[in-house]
Amino acid sequence: MGRHARRVAVGYEFLEDDVRWNPKTAFVYPCICALAGLCAGMFGIGGGIIKGPLMLEMGMLPEVSSATSAYMILFTTAAATLQYALFGALRVHYAAVLFVTGLVGTLCGQFVVKKIMQRTGRQSLIIIIIALVIGSSTALMGGIGAATFVQGLRAGEDQGFRELCMAEALDR
Repeated sequence: MGRHARRVAVGYEFLEDDVRWNPKTAFVYPCICALAGLCAGMFGIGGGIIKGPLMLEMGMLPEVSSATSAYMILFTTAAATLQYALFGALRVHYAAVLFVTGLVGTLCGQFVVKKIMQRTGRQSLIIIIIALVIGSSTALMGGIGAATFVQGLRAGEDQGFRELCMAEALDR
């Protein structure tokens, strides 16, 4: 905030995608990021999914927001993979297939989006893609969760709280 105040005092000309720091943004943005990191660690969601739209709200360019989110997700997944490896639960052949699939998908996606953006000259495509990914994953996981819940009810299973880590899952 001090550097931002000094820039304002000397008449610094801000770019349209520069973040404007004030007491509200200096408090709200880090709190939301901390909450996103907590959720990412506790529930396995990608913190970048929360931070990406937040960075767009802060006024960052869509390309910067998307790249920064992807970079943050890299560390989240690396930490999770290391955790599985330390506990001996990492299935290397699955991890290798998922890694290669993710890498090829990312490269293809980057190439296609870059070509479309060059043709159209619009950055809004990145925002639309982020919204579609978040919306479709929310709908899909909500649907799967609802179906699992209904299936459990029909089977007469207790729908109360359960242990997060069951012994049977660790024996695999």
